[in-house]
Amino acid sequence: MERLRGLGFDASCAYISGSQPGNPRGPEAVAGQLRFTRALREWKVLPHIATASVGWTGWGDEATVWQLGAGEWRGLLDELKRLVESTPGNGLDRRLLHLANRNEYGEGHW
Repeated sequence: MERLRGLGFDASCAYISGSQPGNPRGPEAVAGQLRFTRALREWKVLPHIATASVGWTGWGDEATVWQLGAGEWRGLLDELKRLVESTPGNGLDRRLLHLANRNEYGEGHW
């Protein structure tokens, strides 16, 4: 992260919100995403844009597969919205929430 700042990057954004060991159930996957996002923000090397993912299915050979139900997804988004809105300043980390792809088949981010 220090190197990225030295290269002139304005912010960081994760492809997905951290590795989820095993095949976590919804609440564990939500907690893992929140823990990952908070940890990156606590480093304070670069502003970190929060990422939310409803699940991960991958190609079938990854170490983890998980999926959030509608209520869990809404809860994650509500938590991340509060986190983003409580971020001081007017940087990208206060203005954006990255919605990550669910799997590797229809690659894309919003």
